[in-house]
Amino acid sequence: MKTSDRHVALRDMAGVWWLVNADGERFFSLGVNHVSPALWLRGYNRGSTLARYGQDLVGPDGRFDPHGQAAAEWAEAVVGYMRDWGFNTLGTHTYGAELELLREHFYYVKEWSPFGHQRHMRAGARFPDVFSPSFEEDLQRSAAREVRPHRNSPNLIGYSYTDGPLWVVSEWQRRRAGYRADGIHPWVEDLLELPAGAPGKQAILEVLQSHYTDPHDCARAYGVEAGTWEQLAEVRTWPEGAHRASAERDSGALLPAIARRWYAGHRKAVKEVDPTHLILGDKLWSYGQDAPPDWLFPILREHIDVLFTQTSMREEEWPVLAAYREKTGLPVIQGDTGFAFLRQRQSDVKGERVADAEEMGQSYYRYLRAMAAETWFLGWHFCGFLEEWDDPNVTTPWPCENGFLDPYETPHEAALVHVRMANARARAWHEGADVKPPSESHQDTG
Repeated sequence: MKTSDRHVALRDMAGVWWLVNADGERFFSLGVNHVSPALWLRGYNRGSTLARYGQDLVGPDGRFDPHGQAAAEWAEAVVGYMRDWGFNTLGTHTYGAELELLREHFYYVKEWSPFGHQRHMRAGARFPDVFSPSFEEDLQRSAAREVRPHRNSPNLIGYSYTDGPLWVVSEWQRRRAGYRADGIHPWVEDLLELPAGAPGKQAILEVLQSHYTDPHDCARAYGVEAGTWEQLAEVRTWPEGAHRASAERDSGALLPAIARRWYAGHRKAVKEVDPTHLILGDKLWSYGQDAPPDWLFPILREHIDVLFTQTSMREEEWPVLAAYREKTGLPVIQGDTGFAFLRQRQSDVKGERVADAEEMGQSYYRYLRAMAAETWFLGWHFCGFLEEWDDPNVTTPWPCENGFLDPYETPHEAALVHVRMANARARAWHEGADVKPPSESHQDTG
């Protein structure tokens, strides 16, 4: 297998972590997320967008058509905006056809989620049996389709997996997704419901046998009828109402093994078709109860190259990212967060709330300056690009996107004056980062 040696790499240069492009030039990743034509084609701005770019921006099905002149003009406009504002990276949630139109112009992150995002798995297929040979086979097939086309790209930073993995199920996630309240993790529940001979079922049974001296005790804790371990293996329906402390203990004992198989399998599948590009792994939440458990960090250190995170902009979360870095020894890309101000046509909005565009820009400048001054940060990908308004025809559990343009492409200039200035200074800020003693620095990993 031949792959290009022109790729983005990771370097520790005199104690400061950098991304290095295919020409050997250092860069700090300044990204935007959600560069999606769908946001230009909502009910409120569709007519304006088609008048601006042309009716052939959409096909007969009413969806974005990447093949016409209108799509080329839309992409040219996006490139112009990003260059004007000083961004160099397409972050997550820029998919498919639009990514293909734009990825020759910017560094980019390739999302690769063969099983969908973990928090959405219950809406469709179940969580995969990571202990089964079919898990690796599915990854390999998906990598051949989704990863291989990017293996020679000099602009690809690396691959990310699921958005906000469920290694911890917080109460708000439990309520929103309807997960059971008795302490059984939804992934473990799916393994419990497998046939007796399934590898995942056998894995959870091994945990149960190590925690209960008698199968009757286990059956009572879970509210099922079984007198032997063989009968427990045959149980496919586990009613809600398990003894919570026992269920949490049992789930907690299996989750590290699930995570190890998850990350090892993904890395192996990527590296078999693309041995050169970086592995970012899952985009990790750190919102209070959603923070990754401590047992996860040694697994991450073994199987990924960069910590890809999503936090709020609250000052108290800054030490959280520093702690992640200390636990893994890995540099960090802040992969999905931003500042937002509520508009009249929005019932709610993503991001840390500020009063107006001026405060949004000032906050961006202040946050980027602080981030770039840290030796272990590699970049920040802002959420998002184009402002979204409430639309009765679009149902989503998430607040509206925020961005630097309103839905009709009117720039929030009061914010952008600060954004341009910050982005222009980010490299110099990172070059002047406060270097720790040599004994605390790390070796190159890419």
